[in-house]
Amino acid sequence: MSKGIIYVLTNPSMPDWIKVGITKRADVNKRIKELSRPTGVPLPFDFYYAKEVNDCKKKESAVFDAYGSLGLKAGSKEFIKKDCLDQVVKLIDSYDGEVVELKTNIDQETVKEIKEQEKKNKQRERFHFSIVGLNVGDEIKFTKDESITAKILDNKKNILSFRDKKMKFKDATSIVLNELGYNWKSFQPASYWRVGDEVNLHRMRIRLESE
Repeated sequence: MSKGIIYVLTNPSMPDWIKVGITKRADVNKRIKELSRPTGVPLPFDFYYAKEVNDCKKKESAVFDAYGSLGLKAGSKEFIKKDCLDQVVKLIDSYDGEVVELKTNIDQETVKEIKEQEKKNKQRERFHFSIVGLNVGDEIKFTKDESITAKILDNKKNILSFRDKKMKFKDATSIVLNELGYNWKSFQPASYWRVGDEVNLHRMRIRLESE
């Protein structure tokens, strides 16, 4: 018989799914670490339940036979709908074996990787016109003088047609700010342009992200 740990994990980036798998390592943390690497998923997996059993592969297959018919397969990873979480845990708990408690002494390398990944995921995507639903050909107006306008040529790379010239969003903003006497080296272009009734594109983004 092949002895191993069958585990159940959740992930905040996949709220509708649970991950069921097996490992022959004594420390489930090591497996969670592998599954949570930055190239795998946006956020680290969270431990939910685990049990050390005999015939672990056979018992894992039984779980997927029972609850994996409406599951999700992404490459070599398989997931089960979170609606089945209680039933999955109940099935695994019915197997003979010993419940595994997650060790709290996670190695420092794992802690560092998780913190770095969480920080990375909190960083906001750099502004581009498509974030606020603007498309190629749309016109934007300068907030301090609405007679100053520009048209979007590329809504992903922030390229404008401004005064019959093709230029970057930041460069067009810098030109107008300098003409108005603001010689700033650092500024947020989205704060100085608007569409419709919006205060500015920066505030528009915040409003859309909060809805």
